[in-house]
Amino acid sequence: ASALNFIGNVEAAAVYSGMADVIVCDGFTGNVALKVSEALVDTVEGIEASEVVWARNGFFYAFTPTDAPHATRWSRRSIRFHRLGDEQSKDREAIAASNDKDASSGMNPLALTDDGGTLLVRTFGNWSRRAYAVVDLRSAAWSARPLVAPTGDVWGACVLGRSIFASARRADSTFDIVRVRDAGKPAELIGHEDGR
Repeated sequence: ASALNFIGNVEAAAVYSGMADVIVCDGFTGNVALKVSEALVDTVEGIEASEVVWARNGFFYAFTPTDAPHATRWSRRSIRFHRLGDEQSKDREAIAASNDKDASSGMNPLALTDDGGTLLVRTFGNWSRRAYAVVDLRSAAWSARPLVAPTGDVWGACVLGRSIFASARRADSTFDIVRVRDAGKPAELIGHEDGR
């Protein structure tokens, strides 16, 4: 049996979604996708080193001010939404900059739930800690709140379908798995891994 998980045909939006690690296409189509991706980075100012999360009519990205000194560039990043066809000056902020001087890897959008209602964002990262937030895109205010596990620090998070799953490290170095089904409600404990 092969370890390869063939998922079949994917739509264009899946190219940037993380749904597949490898996408096979003809040379012309692949070149067009590559050139459009390169142009996106050149067109949207401040998108340097950002993850891009596609939505129906645009994309979320981490904006780094081009005038930010290198020492503070990660702490000055914010998460923005760019609507396709609009000028960048109309981009909407989803999460403001943290201005945390200890950030060594800035915030990035990570994934959108299948229903488009919740955005998962890494809001902070350095060698010793990381933090995540969920943004409720169904509310007009796009309210964001920290992703907090009831039993420990969140070490990693991902989106599967309409839910966000996270691993939370307990004080005894074991892990719990939590799930967020609704951005407006707390994470619920769904499993425990004791390392055996």
